[in-house]
Amino acid sequence: MKARAAWGAGLMLFLFAFDAAAVTPAQTTVADLAATLQAQRDVCAKMAADAKSTYSLAQYQSGLDRQTAAVKAEMDARVYGVGHGRQQTTDYNIQQIQNSENAQNAKDRSISDEYGASTQKVGQCVSDFEQKGKSIYVVFKQRHTNNSIRAQAESLMSAWLENMSEINTDTPNGSDTSYGAWKAAKARAEVSSL
Repeated sequence: MKARAAWGAGLMLFLFAFDAAAVTPAQTTVADLAATLQAQRDVCAKMAADAKSTYSLAQYQSGLDRQTAAVKAEMDARVYGVGHGRQQTTDYNIQQIQNSENAQNAKDRSISDEYGASTQKVGQCVSDFEQKGKSIYVVFKQRHTNNSIRAQAESLMSAWLENMSEINTDTPNGSDTSYGAWKAAKARAEVSSL
């Protein structure tokens, strides 16, 4: 039993060390730092874009479903009306429309709840990668004493943090301004490392 617990603890330590090594590769140039930060940013931006796209598609489908349900309720009421009186048919039609509306409202709540959960996951992604990015930046600064390289890395990191903080399911790339600043800082880092 103790051996199994020790083995489990050893495995967890190995996985943690492996994860840390995978997250913080040796950054030799500012371009390497930019590539690592870009890869992290892309994970959250893609997650946000996918969530936004899925939500938009679900809302569009919901609108179509509402239209289809309204037509179906009307057709059902016409069929029902063949053997029933006008008041019964009207009551039946109202009940069918209400049932359809209730079912669609439940679907809409589910869609909204899923979007809310996706929004939280994107927020957690951004938060996690901001911390990892800061850790990578600190290691990078410790490895480089050249003031010019440090200034480039600081500019790059500032643009990245600004853009990362704006990534969400409404704006998967952040604002146009911060996204443009990040792309410009990344391009400068890549050119300076040539």
